[in-house]
Amino acid sequence: MYAFEQQIRVRLAFPAMTEPVEVSVPWGALRYLDLHGDRAFDLDGCVVYVQRARAPRIDERTPGLAELVLAGA
Repeated sequence: MYAFEQQIRVRLAFPAMTEPVEVSVPWGALRYLDLHGDRAFDLDGCVVYVQRARAPRIDERTPGLAELVLAGA
């Protein structure tokens, strides 16, 4: 007898996409999506995971700050 992992259908949306794509993911992947994405709901009630905006690196926020931090260490 085969045991299949139960899957759930969600939609994934990335900035370069014109519309979300519907995919099936295992239950275990939902925790990863919750940690690394923002959850929203579509008009039909389907869960849509949107990619979170990346936080800028320290050297992208303030030019020269990385050098100051390294010099102070």
